[in-house]
Amino acid sequence: MILLNYYWQFEGVLSKQICKRIIKLGLSKKAIKSETGGSRAEKADAAGRKRDSSVAWLGNKWIYDNIHPATHTANKNAGWNYQWDWTEDIQFGIYKKNQFYGWHTDQGLSPANLNRNASQKIRKLTSTVQLSDPDTYEGGGIQLDPRNDDPELYEKKSLIDLSRKQGTIICFPSHLWHRAMPVIKGTRYSLTLWHWGYPFR
Repeated sequence: MILLNYYWQFEGVLSKQICKRIIKLGLSKKAIKSETGGSRAEKADAAGRKRDSSVAWLGNKWIYDNIHPATHTANKNAGWNYQWDWTEDIQFGIYKKNQFYGWHTDQGLSPANLNRNASQKIRKLTSTVQLSDPDTYEGGGIQLDPRNDDPELYEKKSLIDLSRKQGTIICFPSHLWHRAMPVIKGTRYSLTLWHWGYPFR
């Protein structure tokens, strides 16, 4: 699929206070070791790992209310104009030293037990939020592959490095390859939201 824009981002749109509030809330929840979907849309590293991080799940309306307007605006301004009408529980991500999420896409069909609101729908858009102050960690950058193909087949120079600025909301179509680079020092906190709609017609 050829896109006019492969991502849309709003730098620093969430205040430091809101980011700190979300981090505090996320850390109050029970974190679990992250899992992958086990599909072909994920690449393992040399050690056979696809992902190493922890996650907790949030469902607070005020968080959706802070992020959904940006997602709607990105969907329109980027020219995607995808129909979507439901968002999964919010994933609070914790990446400590050496933790990462390798190349993957977020696309997928709805599992039968996910939610009745996702019935017969697919993931169309991904929104991710940079919660951490970039001065508090090293590494951990997010990269996007605009070619919608296996990123390991191409030179690294064509990859897009997305903003690390605290409070930045980044939106992109869920079928695009992307990754979270390993954290070298400190801890990186993030949010990820997946927005669902009916299959493309």
